[in-house]
Amino acid sequence: MKTVRTIALISDTHIGSNFSLFPPQWTPQNGPTLYASKEQKKIWDFWIHFCKECNKNGVDTVLHLGDAIEGRQEKTIGDGISLPDLTSQVECAVDILSYIAKGRRFGLISGTTYHDSRDISTARMIVKGLSERGFRAEYLGYVATLKVKGTKYFLNIAHSFSSTAYRGTGADQQMVWSLVAESLRKLPPLHIQARGHVHSNYYAEMDERRFYIVPAWKTWDPYVPAIRNYPRMQPSIGGWILRFGSRGEIEHTKILMKDIPRILDKIFEA
Repeated sequence: MKTVRTIALISDTHIGSNFSLFPPQWTPQNGPTLYASKEQKKIWDFWIHFCKECNKNGVDTVLHLGDAIEGRQEKTIGDGISLPDLTSQVECAVDILSYIAKGRRFGLISGTTYHDSRDISTARMIVKGLSERGFRAEYLGYVATLKVKGTKYFLNIAHSFSSTAYRGTGADQQMVWSLVAESLRKLPPLHIQARGHVHSNYYAEMDERRFYIVPAWKTWDPYVPAIRNYPRMQPSIGGWILRFGSRGEIEHTKILMKDIPRILDKIFEA
């Protein structure tokens, strides 16, 4: 296949959490140096691996589907946060995302207001920080429909979607409703839809319609739904790489971390 475009999809990096992607050591502008846990170092090593895979596959664009930082964690009164202020979280996110933004376009969607912030757009702040360093970064709002240049395809991205315990239900609903909206001439054909939010990975296809759930970069998090449905809420860490061919082909590669480290749900002999 002659590839004309290659796009990587990532989501939910939750930078600033004790349970998420974090460099081996990092020093904020106003504060002491912080060190990653041994579990976070494993996630960091996989992040570097994923960035190398993007380089190897000739990725020209990276799309981040939101929840780039952890935010204030108001419900837990800041419990589980390594970087308590949003400025440091944004600063760290710029440093980390620089690894994958280098030499290509980078687009960022806003995630939930709980993590992004109810007061300011931290997604915009991250994009501004990347742009000031010379990266081709762009803020894409809460939802974006992108015409993939050189192809006939439209790619629709957002952070969340109407998900259920069965991921396929929400995916099928979105594909069906996109066909309805297209028939009513309210939307162009959404050939590809991609969503994050649920920290899982999933793929569904219906004729020329494709739906991707994009993994996170955070280990299991003990919020109430994740405790109530513990087996179902085991996370996936990684991302997707989509390749578009000159004759209309689409190929994808799912890159997932094996043996995700456990921080708050350790398994041990008793």
